[in-house]
Amino acid sequence: PGIRVDSVLGAVWDHFAIRQGPGGHPALRKRLVRQAIAYGIDRAVIAREAAALNLASAAASKPLDSVVFLANSPYHERNWSTYRHRPARAPQLLERAGCRRGADGIYVCDGNRLSLRFATTAGVQLRELTVRLAQAQLREVGIEVVPVFGPSSAVLNSADSLLVRGDFDVLLFAWVQGAVTQGPANIFGCQQPRNYTGYCDRLVTRDLVNASQTLDDARRVGLLNRVDVRLA
Repeated sequence: PGIRVDSVLGAVWDHFAIRQGPGGHPALRKRLVRQAIAYGIDRAVIAREAAALNLASAAASKPLDSVVFLANSPYHERNWSTYRHRPARAPQLLERAGCRRGADGIYVCDGNRLSLRFATTAGVQLRELTVRLAQAQLREVGIEVVPVFGPSSAVLNSADSLLVRGDFDVLLFAWVQGAVTQGPANIFGCQQPRNYTGYCDRLVTRDLVNASQTLDDARRVGLLNRVDVRLA
């Protein structure tokens, strides 16, 4: 008696990490190719399917559209909302990147067939479903997805895992969001210990460092949302 339970979104978000550094498909170093993947995946459908199967909460039935603030934060802005399913846009971007569609319908970029390893942990129904849905969606725009399902130790949680070695093209896993002054800097800053994609932008790193050192809430929030826009 006298105790009330309030249920809110947890500080965890699943995402596709696209490897830009060594170990990833060379075409992923091109921004246009990464954007084509983003437009080819229907995140709204994936989120709804997961919620419909009770694999995710109803509150998580929409794309997050931010990688710095969760949807229940007063500072959350939908800086990634431009990336909705636009299957006609993806081939246009691939063509601009110099890729050409092969006889089997899959694009070839600089002599490399656009066949991407999408890795995640085996036995996690939500993640396996997400990869399968993305596989079907991207096949329609000329990108082949090869699912790689493995035990958590091999994919994520060991010094020799695919994640730590950077031996993946796209990897689906979750971040547990820490304090906003530290977590994003470790993930997105150049050469940071939890930056597993190989992404590096000096302006983003500068803003992340400044955000981690300021005690002014308004300035910190502004810096982080500016980072989010640049990441998108």
